[in-house]
Order: sequence, then C-alpha cells, then structure tokens
Amino acid sequence: PFRVVRLFAYGAFAASAGVGTAIAAIQTVAGLAGAPNAAPVGETLPGLGIDVGALAAFSWLFSVERRAQDKQLRRLQREETLAELRVELGNGKLANLGMLRDFARVVVVAGSEGHVLAALEAAEPLRQDLMERGVVVAPLIIEGGAEEGRPRLARAAPMEDPTKRWIISPVRSQDWLAWLTDQMAQAGVEPGADVYLGLRMDGRVRASGVGMPPWPIFVAQLAKTDGVWGSEFMSGFDGRV
Repeated sequence: PFRVVRLFAYGAFAASAGVGTAIAAIQTVAGLAGAPNAAPVGETLPGLGIDVGALAAFSWLFSVERRAQDKQLRRLQREETLAELRVELGNGKLANLGMLRDFARVVVVAGSEGHVLAALEAAEPLRQDLMERGVVVAPLIIEGGAEEGRPRLARAAPMEDPTKRWIISPVRSQDWLAWLTDQMAQAGVEPGADVYLGLRMDGRVRASGVGMPPWPIFVAQLAKTDGVWGSEFMSGFDGRV
C-alpha cells in the first residue's frame, strides 16, 4: 500500500539531494581552486558527503520500490492471462476461468499422469470438505519434454465427476501449458516438475508449489462458502497473495 506515495517521495528526495550534491560539489571545487569568496573546503566537504549519501540512499529506495512495482504488475498481468484460459464445467458448458470468480476456488494440478491421478486420489477423502469450501480441481496432464526427446504437450485428465461440481477440464491445453511454463520460469521451477496452483475466490493466486497440493491445509485454512465468509464482499480476504 501507498507505493505511489513512496515512489513520489523517494524520487523527490533523490532529486533534492542531487541538486544539493551539485551545489556542494561546485562549492568544493571552487574552494580547492582558491576562487575568490569561496567557502573553505573544510566547510563544504561535510555537506557534500551528506548530500551524496542522501542521493545514494533515496535512489536505492526508489529503485527497490520500482522493481517491486514492476514485479507486482507482471504478476497481475499473468493472473489476468490466467483468467482468460478456458475450461469445461461439469455440466459441459465452456467458460473462461475468470467467470468462476466469487463462485469457486480453483486448484490446478499439473504434471505427469501419475502425479495428477495421485493428487486426485489424495483429495478424495476430503472431497466433501473441499467442495463445501468452493474448491474445484483443474487437472492437467503434461507429457514429453527434452528428457523424453519430444515436445511438451498437455491434455486434460479424463476424469469422471458424478457431482458435476468437483472437476473442471482445461480446454485448449497448450494455452494452459504456455501459461504454466511462464509461471514456473518466474518462480525458478524446473519445466518438468509436478506442480499445483491454488486460486482465491477473487481469482488471484494464493498458493503454489512443487509436488502434491496440501489438501488438509486447504480444508483448515479456507472458510466454507456459505454465510458471510462465502460472500462476494469477502472474496478478497481469502488468504495471502
């Protein structure tokens, strides 16, 4: 919060320190050259040191805030791209992932077929609890890669869902693969890793990692979707980002 204010303040202070540094440097040079009416070097050097230190400090603070802002903007852009990815709902209808905002907490499970099936099997004992918290699973099987000597391909896991509310199937799987590849590169994760990604009710990423999704932790941390905690107003208070 207040990043714009901090950027403005740090920039203004750095500019002021830069002007002070220039003036102090001119005065110091004039003193060293023995110019008429020049202030003694012993008086100008401390001021020059203070101005240089302030310029360095505020320039560094400004650059830190700017990098953090750029990182946040890139993350928001990735999340908006994620919202445009297509899924097939349990009733057979197609939708953008963003259309599930305020209705569902999507957990993407991606990786080898064995990993995806094992993750769904691990979730089965907690399925009712997860569904009460609005969790739906988007399983994506990724095959191939440099280690297998063939291009990486993705496909939706063929899963039966009697409830019609537990599994959603990624559509245009290569678009999903491209998004996941970029996300993994940003996080420094190897391309062939088995990963999971959990979204908040408002569609923002709240949890991600390598390996199995922590289903029991999701049950413990997420509120049920009935009542005030499941309302649209509370969708932004759904865990850290």
